[in-house]
Amino acid sequence: MKRLLFIFTLLFCSYVVKTQENAQAYNQVIKTLGIPKNKIDKDLYTEKVLPYDTHKLVMVFPIRKGNDENEATFDLYVVVYDFLQKRITQSYKGIDEYYSDAVELQELSIDTAKFILTEEIRAFGIRAFYKNGSKVNPYSEETFSLFLPENTSLKKILHQYQLSTYNGEWNYNCEGSWSDERNSMFIMDSKKTNGYFNIKDKQTFIKKATDKNCDDKVVEKSTKTVFLKYNGKEYKEE
Repeated sequence: MKRLLFIFTLLFCSYVVKTQENAQAYNQVIKTLGIPKNKIDKDLYTEKVLPYDTHKLVMVFPIRKGNDENEATFDLYVVVYDFLQKRITQSYKGIDEYYSDAVELQELSIDTAKFILTEEIRAFGIRAFYKNGSKVNPYSEETFSLFLPENTSLKKILHQYQLSTYNGEWNYNCEGSWSDERNSMFIMDSKKTNGYFNIKDKQTFIKKATDKNCDDKVVEKSTKTVFLKYNGKEYKEE
């Protein structure tokens, strides 16, 4: 019993640390911006110190709207907090940013890869992962939004671009089951459009089939490269 209690305590502490790793900044931000604390989805809340600017913290507050457990819309606050100045330096508020239903929004994460837009400007991204609960017809999806710090605001310059999808059919007998996968890999290009580097998206498409021994085999694979270019307001696929 003591061991179970110890494990529960560890899990609980880990949960608290995940949701409020920097409690002082967390409380200051929600007070300053008037974020309704009781509406913050603590399972989806995330934060991350920028590895290239370590005195700054990115905080993502998903605000759940409605009381339906199986369906929800989320507003979104994205905040950059400066530890040295002890204040918010940039923020973004999105209305009805995410929607969750049978295909459930399960996770948000902050992506700090090298999204270098110019020689002096760097952006960061937010990934959203969705998944349904079906074993017969599984489906999952990951989307990506890109944010640019600009004066006192965060400008969203790419809106929920589809990074990956997975769907399939499982008939419990293995044979005849199949799946389709699509995955993206971003590479910053050397060419610019309207002052910002283009983003090269190398897409991979894989179709698999399952035989009677329940072994998956790739039956079709293809690749495609597309470019996302800045039109003066946001990145769009061309």
